[in-house]
Amino acid sequence: MFRNYLKVAFRNIRKYKIYSLINISGLAIGMACCVLIMLFIQDELSYDRYHEKADRIYRLVDSFDAEGELSRDFALSSAPFAPTLIEDFPEVEDAVRLLPRRHLVSLGEKKFYEDGLIYADASIFNIFTYPLVQGNPETALDAPYTVVVSELTARKYFGRQEAMNKTLSINEQDYLVTGIMKEIPRQSHFFTNMIASLKTHAQNPALQERFFQNWARHEFYTYLLLQEGFPYEDLQAKLPGFIEKHASQQVKSTLGSSLYSRLQPLTSIHLHSHLQHEISPNGDIKYVYIFSVIALFILLIACINFMNLATARAANRSKEVGLRKVVGAGRHQLVRQFLGESLLYTLFSLFVGLVVVAIALPSFYAFTGKVLGMNILENFNFLGFLVLILIFVGLTSGMYPAFFLSQYQPANVLKGIANVGSRRSLLRKGLVVFQFSISIILIIATAVVMDQLDFLRNRKLGFDKEHVVVIPIRNSVIRRDAETIKADLMQNPNIVSATIAIGVPGGDVAGDSIHLLTEEGKKTLSLRMIYTDHDYLKTMGMELVEGRDFSKNMSTDATEAFIINESAVRQLQLDDPLSKQFEWDDKKGKVIGVVRDFQFQSLKDEINPLVIHIWPANTHVFAMRIRPETIPETLAFIERKWNQLDPAHPFEYSFLDETFDELYKNEERLSQIFTVFSLLAIVIASLGLFGLALFMIAQRTKEIGIRKVLGASMGTIFLLLSKEFALLVLTANVVAWPAAYLLMRQWLQTFAYRVNMAPRVFVLSALAAFVIAVLTISVHSLKVATANPADSLRYE
Repeated sequence: MFRNYLKVAFRNIRKYKIYSLINISGLAIGMACCVLIMLFIQDELSYDRYHEKADRIYRLVDSFDAEGELSRDFALSSAPFAPTLIEDFPEVEDAVRLLPRRHLVSLGEKKFYEDGLIYADASIFNIFTYPLVQGNPETALDAPYTVVVSELTARKYFGRQEAMNKTLSINEQDYLVTGIMKEIPRQSHFFTNMIASLKTHAQNPALQERFFQNWARHEFYTYLLLQEGFPYEDLQAKLPGFIEKHASQQVKSTLGSSLYSRLQPLTSIHLHSHLQHEISPNGDIKYVYIFSVIALFILLIACINFMNLATARAANRSKEVGLRKVVGAGRHQLVRQFLGESLLYTLFSLFVGLVVVAIALPSFYAFTGKVLGMNILENFNFLGFLVLILIFVGLTSGMYPAFFLSQYQPANVLKGIANVGSRRSLLRKGLVVFQFSISIILIIATAVVMDQLDFLRNRKLGFDKEHVVVIPIRNSVIRRDAETIKADLMQNPNIVSATIAIGVPGGDVAGDSIHLLTEEGKKTLSLRMIYTDHDYLKTMGMELVEGRDFSKNMSTDATEAFIINESAVRQLQLDDPLSKQFEWDDKKGKVIGVVRDFQFQSLKDEINPLVIHIWPANTHVFAMRIRPETIPETLAFIERKWNQLDPAHPFEYSFLDETFDELYKNEERLSQIFTVFSLLAIVIASLGLFGLALFMIAQRTKEIGIRKVLGASMGTIFLLLSKEFALLVLTANVVAWPAAYLLMRQWLQTFAYRVNMAPRVFVLSALAAFVIAVLTISVHSLKVATANPADSLRYE
């Protein structure tokens, strides 16, 4: 009997080639999307789970509530936390502090800036699983000026020579290589290929006082290893008392803020943490949900195609069902037969889908920035997912047709009075509406995301981000001689202006405490700060709304002048800002100007109160505005000059607009994803509509022939055939618009500055879906409408 079922199934595939092609291709595309997204999700969910003690590792994060500013959440904490927590709480088994730095690493002529360099306590190897292939993990970082490097980094600098107990120059200091570790997996919320001893900094008396004994300086990432079985919530509940005992007074007097701390499970950081100063960019759980829902919807659209075409062709198979029942087949046997056919279609589709995945993987790698493996034999989760998707799709697409077809009564069928039923027709129409509703939601989502991206790129930011070159300063001589260097560079007419600063839009902007002097006394505030020279506003193209800019003609500006932004005026409620005085460190002076608010962070965040003042000694970048006509020549000139000024460090630069645009990489990717999946959903829905239209028009061939004999025009016939499907698409719009509006409104809420959803987006989506549907069915409609009625009436 099983062999008979297979034979009949293969006969049907051969007999109805177009329907089979539509079903298999639709299911293949849907399952390929599911497999690709499953690989992506599996990768995202696996972050940091390779650590043997992952379930006991927690990151300490801090929050500040300060007057004049909303609460700020940092991934950072202060250095004294780690040793003091170990001392105060026996449940803290161990702790480690990490200090990432981008330093120049060199060995002879080999010089590279290493982004994966981290200073860490020696306890790092007890907490994180970083196996050493050479060296002792318990003593590798005990001494200052020691470093552990990855195998790949060892080969990069030493080639085939032994790296152990050799020296590397890091930031012009010699470090002894005391360990070689295996490459850490990509699925880590931070990357490191070099771990240097934190004792290198801790032994410095000046740094001890400034950082290692200071509860108000937040520079370190702190990770705790808790005792096995100890609930981290219990320790978290004790942190307010701990802070009150050790840190509260110093933080309040230094920053004018209240400090709060909490613990983050290590395995939740990648997808659930979006704090300021994350150690590296994280993923986002909401995108995992979005991709999962999209994949499920696309798969459902493909399953609906199968259901619609199977039930639409029910009349063609009714005699087969009747004969099988006459010769003794039970309904359960017929259900098994039709479910078996559905599973066979699904199996074919899965093989085709896996071929599509193999072809698409390189593009998917480039798109997601991930290297995803598809080794079925080694990845049991992946194999299990394939079996699950095979059963899910096979049963979902075949369940209704199987029970529907198996219910025919043999007497009625053999008399030729089997009725497909209006209820089935209504169900098919409902499924078509559902398909196109999903497609329209994706079209609207794509349009809204693209509108928001366009808004982010083109919104007036309060500064001119175009044609500004930013060069990191690696040499203190450049800071000291900045004015002389600027004058020399400005000899080139293609350099419009130049400045040095710490804090440029799109990059890190410092935060510090500052005292506002009032009649009642000093008011300590925690504000964002930009340290710079006299030419910052001019170089960045910023606009003053009140007062004046820094001036070299005013000798006191370097030591007594502050410029604040409009947000500071509003949030600090400064009625007459130019009469206000600030005190910071040993600088005391007045506000000389108010700069128009400029977007120094992502447009997801509101503009915070900001103070700009002159302090060239603590600047990190050199920024130059250049003329757009001769960018290559000007860059070459700057590189020659820079190499003369700082021959020890390789020249590197970035453009301010590119750095700022990097803030919206996730949104750019989301736009591309919605575009691709919208197209796929439309293609699959159109395939189903194509097949359904082919069948339904074939059923009305005789009716159309009679209408033409009675004088109906080609246009009338075309409208008759198109009207029903057009109404279904219009109904789909009515369903899709509210759902799309609610979903996209929620997404837009994540931006402090956002577009309003324009009515044109919904109108154009309706028009697009309508045109696609009409074009899909017009192939059959026009063919039938132009056919000779004599042929239509002769077919019986």
